[in-house]
Amino acid sequence: MPSATRQRVLAFTSPDLRDLLFWERDTLSRADYTDLVNDGDRAYGTPHPNTDKFPNHKLCYWEGDPDFDFGRDGQDSLRVKKYYVADRADQDKYNFEFTAADIGGQKFDAVRRTYVTSRSDFDEETPAMGAFMSRDPSEKFSSDYVLSSRTQKRIGNREIDALYVAEVRVYVRKVTISRYAYDDATGGSLRTRNKLFYRGESYNNPKEPSAEVIESAVGNPSFWGLHSNGVKYEYSQLSEDWWAITEQDVIPQTNTSGSYGKIIRLYETWQNFSWPSVIGAGSLKFMSIERKNGSSTVSVEVRPEKDPYSGPTRFQITESWSPFAVTLAEPVVFDTKSGKYSGAQFNVGFSNSLLNGDINLIDTIGTEDPVFEPGVYGGTPWETATNTMTWPTGPALMGISQRPFRGGFLITEQKAYPPY
Repeated sequence: MPSATRQRVLAFTSPDLRDLLFWERDTLSRADYTDLVNDGDRAYGTPHPNTDKFPNHKLCYWEGDPDFDFGRDGQDSLRVKKYYVADRADQDKYNFEFTAADIGGQKFDAVRRTYVTSRSDFDEETPAMGAFMSRDPSEKFSSDYVLSSRTQKRIGNREIDALYVAEVRVYVRKVTISRYAYDDATGGSLRTRNKLFYRGESYNNPKEPSAEVIESAVGNPSFWGLHSNGVKYEYSQLSEDWWAITEQDVIPQTNTSGSYGKIIRLYETWQNFSWPSVIGAGSLKFMSIERKNGSSTVSVEVRPEKDPYSGPTRFQITESWSPFAVTLAEPVVFDTKSGKYSGAQFNVGFSNSLLNGDINLIDTIGTEDPVFEPGVYGGTPWETATNTMTWPTGPALMGISQRPFRGGFLITEQKAYPPY
């Protein structure tokens, strides 16, 4: 049986005075130390025999006492030192270091906490990645720190290394990193956002109206690529438990929507453009000219409703982005006509003109004409109206095109204002 002779030496292993390490001397008889393998009372982890005074302490190490020579008592006994320590409680109150963590090349505010934990209590899954950090002491830290890494190492103290290990847990303040850059092609700003997700965290991608845990979402091709809103979604795996999601604008997101998608540019300019003359039913002016011999002749003058114009014209240019090719509206087409009439009484003609309605032309020869046979010549109508009969009012679509642009299509509308 062990001797009752004891000596305690105390050492405090943390700011918490309950965390004390002490040793006691014990004397083993030959029967004791020759059968230590089967001695459950001296196994590491055995509670201290005085559970009233040391309810949480357990045997963590023992060694031969160098101050006591083997067999000095003449009974071939062995003097040993037995070390006792308690599991550390409330470590969050003192085990923190404020630092910075690098995840995927990005710097985040971080808190490093070092725990001394029992080897027997180690659980690879607990705490899990993304677990929230304690806010101790006294809510010193904000509530958005989550676990980003766990590493273990030996404590380096022989008395407690057998039962305990140091675990370093790094908690990061998980925030979205945003960057804005000016875009020459659109005149707006493009935003890039980087977000971190840990294993088991739910990810809701606007590209698909559903949520999945991140480790499943990365295997779903429908979650990634270009969205119809002009945002590209990509991911990269940073470690076994962490993923970085990049949301990148391909077009500015502050723009309004138009007929063909998001309007990325709207401006006015001047460029040369030709407007044809417009001839209506009242544009032909007939005038009878009397001769001195009593006969007469007819003269016809064309007076357009709108005179032709060619020169600087005010244009409104609209550039829109669509994720897919669109059916374009038909622009205004000036399907002009040219015509000429040579008759008995008069000649008339016009060229490259819009006809605002059918044009009737009547050339009547009476019975008393000395040269021509009587009759009605010309036509009703002589010329039919053009499809576009006159200039459009307000800005009218004169040109439209689309071409591939940043994963979608760029639609350019050109609308012209009439010169008068």
